[in-house]
Amino acid sequence: WLLSGTSPATIPIAPATTRRIFDGLGADRDTIVAAYRKFVGEDADRLAATIAADEFMGTGTRAEARLLAAAGIPVHAYRFAALPSPLRHLTWGAPHGTEIFYVFGTLAKMRGVGDRLTDEDRALSRAMIDYWAAFAKTGSPTVAGLPVWPAYRRDDDRLMEFSDGGPAVT
Repeated sequence: WLLSGTSPATIPIAPATTRRIFDGLGADRDTIVAAYRKFVGEDADRLAATIAADEFMGTGTRAEARLLAAAGIPVHAYRFAALPSPLRHLTWGAPHGTEIFYVFGTLAKMRGVGDRLTDEDRALSRAMIDYWAAFAKTGSPTVAGLPVWPAYRRDDDRLMEFSDGGPAVT
C-alpha cells in the first residue's frame, strides 16, 4: 500500500528561467499555458513555477502511481495545495513538504503561523490526521464523514486534493 503525493511547490523563478520553461514546452506551448491560466492566472512567473512543479514533482508521482496500480498495488494519490491562513498572502501555493505540518497537527509551529490558525486550518489538519491514521491502521484512508479517497486507477487518474477548502476528489 502506498500514499503518494505532490504539491504545487513554490519555486523561485527568475525571468530567464520563466522563458526557458515556456520554451521547453515545444509546439504545445500555447495549449499548455492556456490550460494553466484557467487555474493560475496571468502572472508569467507563477505560470512557469506551477508548470515546473508539475513537471518535476507531479509527473513523477503520477507515473509511480500508474506503475504500482498496474502491478496490483493499492495506491492512494494526493495533491497538496493548502497553506495556513496567515501565510496565504506570502506565497503561491504549498511549498514541498508543507502537508507534514497538517498530518502531524503541528501547524502552529510553522514560521509566521503561531496562534493565528483558523477553524478552516484546524479542520483540514484534523481531516488529514484522520486519513493518515486510517491508512496506517487498515491500508485504506477511509474515514466516516469525509470524502471517499479512491484507490488510484490509471483510467481515470483521480486523486484526493487537499486545498484551503478541504479535501476533495479531483
